[in-house]
Amino acid sequence: MVGIGGPVGVGKSTIAEELAGELAGSGRSATVVSTDGFLLPNVELDRRGLTFRKGFPESYDLERLAEFVASARHGEGDLEVPVYSHATYDVEPHPSRAPRSEVIVLEGVNALQGPGPPGDLVDVGVYVHADVEVVRTWFIERFLALTAAAADDASSFYRQWAGLPAEQVREIAVMVWDGVNEPNLRAHIEPSRGRADVVVEKGPDHEVRRVVVA
Repeated sequence: MVGIGGPVGVGKSTIAEELAGELAGSGRSATVVSTDGFLLPNVELDRRGLTFRKGFPESYDLERLAEFVASARHGEGDLEVPVYSHATYDVEPHPSRAPRSEVIVLEGVNALQGPGPPGDLVDVGVYVHADVEVVRTWFIERFLALTAAAADDASSFYRQWAGLPAEQVREIAVMVWDGVNEPNLRAHIEPSRGRADVVVEKGPDHEVRRVVVA
């Protein structure tokens, strides 16, 4: 069980997929699982008053995540993997199925957080780091791209802003970063770096500048 943590938009999923590909190339089966799938559904977040706390520790179903890890380690048959859609901004109603693998690569902002799950459940922890201002820029760029793509997707959560001028969309992205993502980064995500066995440091061009093994 490999946990890959780090800020929103830093490239955790890309590194997770590349790692799984390298493992497959060496003859070991690997499955990438995002902790986003273990977020509480939007309707439940709203019921608990956590709509603007999505991504914070209390917004996850950690009991379900712990059960998933236990099943992945000791169960039989295919894995049922909950899926989160960045287009609809919600957990999808039906999980996907994945073959049981030798390695599970669990990636997400909370992948190394603890005590408790998920941080205490991983065997190897990887933290992906970039300077805060760089990550902020990447998040805003992704928000703009998702909003632009929503112009042709009526089901997208971002459709509500698709008709706005780009500068207004940028202002919304900045508000989300300043009000949600950066406070979560400072309070919960950055401290989990101390639990990592490996730290991957990235530059503004997304290139890996340094890999530090604890």
